[in-house]
Amino acid sequence: MSSLKELIDSIKVQQASADSSFVSYDKDSGTIIKIESRRPLETNHSVLSVETDTVLPILEGKKSISDYIVIYDLSTKQITLKEKYYEDNYNSASLFMHQFPKTKSNSNSHYVFDEIYEGVDINIWLKADSYPKGSFVFYNNNVYKLLQDNAENQEFNLTDAVIFVENVKLTSISTFDHDISLETNIPIYEGIHIDVWYKELSHKAGQHIWHKGTVYRLKKDQKENTNFKKSNTEVVVEDVILFEDENNMLKFDDPKIKGDKFLSFNRLYIKDDYKIDHNNTHDEIYFYSNNNVIQLSDEVIQVINISTKELFSLDKDKLNISNIDTVNNGEKILVGKKLYIVHTNKEIDLLIIQNNLTRRWEVSINPTTKAFLRTSGYSTNDTAYFSVTAKYDPNILYESLTIPIQDLISHDEVIIKFNDKLDYESLEPSLYTTKYFENYAHEVIK
Repeated sequence: MSSLKELIDSIKVQQASADSSFVSYDKDSGTIIKIESRRPLETNHSVLSVETDTVLPILEGKKSISDYIVIYDLSTKQITLKEKYYEDNYNSASLFMHQFPKTKSNSNSHYVFDEIYEGVDINIWLKADSYPKGSFVFYNNNVYKLLQDNAENQEFNLTDAVIFVENVKLTSISTFDHDISLETNIPIYEGIHIDVWYKELSHKAGQHIWHKGTVYRLKKDQKENTNFKKSNTEVVVEDVILFEDENNMLKFDDPKIKGDKFLSFNRLYIKDDYKIDHNNTHDEIYFYSNNNVIQLSDEVIQVINISTKELFSLDKDKLNISNIDTVNNGEKILVGKKLYIVHTNKEIDLLIIQNNLTRRWEVSINPTTKAFLRTSGYSTNDTAYFSVTAKYDPNILYESLTIPIQDLISHDEVIIKFNDKLDYESLEPSLYTTKYFENYAHEVIK
């Protein structure tokens, strides 16, 4: 009869000779419950299949179950069995030997954007704005081409528009560098008050009046209930549109093209273009609505009229802004005034942006990696460590950055302010880290 020890040794040999072993573990903590040569049919625990060689030290009694843990390995992107404190062996600054490659300043490196319909500018449709016939407008997640002029405070009419592109999203992605031209109204003949001519009223010498598209200056007084006398006037400016007046009974018209002159509440203006050069600072999001700039900031949407300098706010839900992480590959998005097809750039796992304009580090992980981690139920107390050093020299440490991995999964990005005593723009630092992920990038916004 064999001894108990011989029986146990025999079981261990049989298990060790199998190609695969099955590790039952607690999903939340990663703690190993038991190791078997066959996959358990019924279990309340998660099960991981590993090569038997991986658990051989445990089976041979050289290591204890408590010496190992099941974790999600960030470098291989899979759940795996490792010795405890494996990552802790790399937590000293002297071992931060993986250098971040520097990439071009482009705060959208987790995504690739392919512009479509080049030359087409698209405005957000707002009831408070006007749009000429032929305009392309975004309305209810579609882009339309207007078949008729759309006046201010006019409801959107589907019969006066035709679908141009369907299923377009507005997102939280920062607006790219771009130049844009918006219409604006420039005052002319400033300081001159211009009245509309009424036969029923008397007028004084030197008074400026608008009559049938022309602004005149009267030479002499003219009594009430007398006809307009061109001989008693000097022409100041011709081809002036009556646009707005306190008397709503008058017939008004809209200035439509650059160079149109118009009278608005007794003041003269000319329609012109306002040039805007937008340089991307990563966290700025702009859309446009004919004469308005639409700026997104946190939960607030502000609409700024370039011509009148007026400002009002919109509810963020009104425009249905999607988080960029929720956009699928191949979907169409509007950025600024342009349409793009968006693709996830899977080459970069973790991106650190050195934003010299806002003096902060902006850290994010690839949306594909994040989505996998969320759906796999990955949970960890691991921390990512980054070393900010002298340029190309890991031995001269400026400061260390530590970020819980769970924070990177839970948030779009993690923000860390610069050290106030350091001028990173002139220092041009390098970044080093342990190899948690496979591919890293360090971008600089100047």
